[in-house]
Amino acid sequence: AFPNTTVAAKNGCKAATPSSYMVMCLDLSVAPNVDLVLVEYNVNDQFYDSILQNPSAKDLERLLRRILALPGRPAVVLVQVPRQENTTLPYHFSSEDVEGALAHYYDLSYLSLRAALYPLATLKRDVRFPWDHMIVEDGHLGNSGHRMVADMIVYLLQEAYLAMLIEQHEFDDKDGDMRELPPPMYTGTTKLPPL
Repeated sequence: AFPNTTVAAKNGCKAATPSSYMVMCLDLSVAPNVDLVLVEYNVNDQFYDSILQNPSAKDLERLLRRILALPGRPAVVLVQVPRQENTTLPYHFSSEDVEGALAHYYDLSYLSLRAALYPLATLKRDVRFPWDHMIVEDGHLGNSGHRMVADMIVYLLQEAYLAMLIEQHEFDDKDGDMRELPPPMYTGTTKLPPL
């Protein structure tokens, strides 16, 4: 429908909450007919040095399954922000790889600030991308980091729009991809946890 429609944006974020919180409170932050949801919990989800039994990844999968099952069947973009406050931690000190597997499994768009920033700030030491200006206190984004993530999101949306123009698909919302969710990647993530 774009550009002949009204675009409404809602920030449903709740400060300092992990994905397990949003699993339980999704309806307070996300409308059931939403078209696009950006999900970022790498900073607030606890880091577990585990692949097979990773509680944070399980919580994130629960959340993703709830979002993907909404009546509007929204597009979901997993936005990954590294936890590192400085460049002394190794590249792989992150839940991003485990969470990225969820993005691949559910065929979600995936943006990685770590992949974009680490080579510039750490390996090349490009003065235009100082790590400590991008990521500040407790691994949260600074102003420069927010701008970089926003640029990544805008680029993704522009690429999707251009692909739609090039491919010239006729698309009707009611005929959209309504495939069933695959079985969960982690066991036990189809049910809500007890209160």
